[in-house]
Amino acid sequence: MPGAKTEQNLMQSLLQTGILVLLIISSGVASADELPVKQFLRFIYGAEPGEISRICLASDDTWMLRGAKNTNALSAIDALSIDPQKRSGCYFGLIQNEAYFIELRDGKVDPAFSLEGQYSVHRQLVKTLLYAALRHDQRLLSRLTTNPQSVEVSGPKDAPPPGDMDVYEGVIQAIPVVRTSKPSEDAKSKTVTYRVPIGEEGLNVPLLKQGGIWKIDTSKPLKISLAFFYQ
Repeated sequence: MPGAKTEQNLMQSLLQTGILVLLIISSGVASADELPVKQFLRFIYGAEPGEISRICLASDDTWMLRGAKNTNALSAIDALSIDPQKRSGCYFGLIQNEAYFIELRDGKVDPAFSLEGQYSVHRQLVKTLLYAALRHDQRLLSRLTTNPQSVEVSGPKDAPPPGDMDVYEGVIQAIPVVRTSKPSEDAKSKTVTYRVPIGEEGLNVPLLKQGGIWKIDTSKPLKISLAFFYQ
């Protein structure tokens, strides 16, 4: 009967729509009308909110904030209470014991606070690389780099005595770490390069993000001279 067939087609259409909705929810995709602060947090924890420029002020470095997908964190974001009337101001809190600091400006997220956290991680990663090289700590080098076999350390073969490492740690923390790559180019390559005044020619250290974790890109040889520490 035509009526029964029409009803059957309608039920099938509704079922397919329901499945589609469930797929969208389970994939962690933010809806277009969700609050910018929540969309931004979803982006940080691996969801795909669409064009990030819709909810963020312009920055070539926003790509750095995208992490690996964390379904537990995404569920925690669902439970956050965000004032929908607030178009400017600061938000801070915890997601799975990780602090977040977000500023909203006229309805859009200013990523500056979050990006400063990324830059801090970068600088500390470079300094930890120098510490690992000075200690000849292969285990730590393996954790920091994409290929520890490509790291070549020149200088004394033995690590400084344990009692001297406190002094060297202070020296390492005082070493300036300067970004040398251009943000617009980094956005395309998804890498970022820093430079430290180690060795006669200085040392360039490229970084990339793997599985939501920053690592030193040693797909090409990286030569580290320890002469600086023994001058």
